[in-house]
Amino acid sequence: MRNHIQEIKIALVAVAGLVALFFGMKFLKGSNLLSSSDTYYFVFNDISGLTESSPIFAAGYQVGRIKKIYFDYSHAEEIKVLAEVDRKMKIPVGSTASIRRDVLGNIKVTLNISPHRGQYV
Repeated sequence: MRNHIQEIKIALVAVAGLVALFFGMKFLKGSNLLSSSDTYYFVFNDISGLTESSPIFAAGYQVGRIKKIYFDYSHAEEIKVLAEVDRKMKIPVGSTASIRRDVLGNIKVTLNISPHRGQYV
């Protein structure tokens, strides 16, 4: 019975370590499992340095991150970008996204919010 208690403690520590590793990797990738977000696809002709987990800004405030980049070899002029945007951020129809580089060379996506606020994407 004494050996079983020791083995259970070791198993619990191992499971806790795996859970911590999983959440740590998600944190380092820039993902937040505890926040709710909507998924959008953006299409660009040239992503010039954009990477997964690059930030998305609207009016200077970070509202999301790039989750995945898809390159379609049959349509090389269009590159699809999967983005996660905060669920509270409502994007009006007619809004656009552009890739910008700041003074230090960091790449980000900027949402240019449409002034027409009747319908949302």
